[in-house]
Amino acid sequence: MEIYGHEKIILDATAGFRIMWFNKDHPNAVYLDERTDEEIYQGYCASLRVRNRPALKVRRPKTKTVLSDFKHIPYSDNSFTLVVFDPPYHIKLSNSSWVNMRWGKLKPETWQSDLKQGFDECWRVLKPTGILIFKWNDKDIGSKQILKVLDRAPLFGHRFKNNTVKGTKRSTFWFCFMKIPKSSVDAKLTGSMEAQKC
Repeated sequence: MEIYGHEKIILDATAGFRIMWFNKDHPNAVYLDERTDEEIYQGYCASLRVRNRPALKVRRPKTKTVLSDFKHIPYSDNSFTLVVFDPPYHIKLSNSSWVNMRWGKLKPETWQSDLKQGFDECWRVLKPTGILIFKWNDKDIGSKQILKVLDRAPLFGHRFKNNTVKGTKRSTFWFCFMKIPKSSVDAKLTGSMEAQKC
């Protein structure tokens, strides 16, 4: 596999069409996805058609996407200062759903192990004192359940309630984790979800 961007300091482990990025070709970022750039672009356009949205003239990112899934990140330990992990959060979608076309979905039978493995991979490539930003929507799976699966305690986060669709009660969460070295005095207080129960 050809690896791009090994000298860069930021990793987006689930980049997709880079919707969250203000600069979709940030010079310090590596963009990772299991789909090719063409598949990502076509999925984005297909999602617009399914929703009867006009085909917007969207500039394709110039920076090549590294082809790999988040469970097998092709970089060595302690490679990045900042890692962003925004995995699919649905398990109840049809293949023809516009959400699936744009972002994909998790497998109902393996979502727990897949997310845990993905988070652990993001943690592995994160440098000591590096920051990991994790984004989650609780439509199908609650945030408390996800944090138990990840088995790490975030330092802080933000909850945004998505009540734009009538009858829905769901929220998007942003969690901030930090890879604090074991030599730190506070390492035991930030390393696991068990510490939260004290």
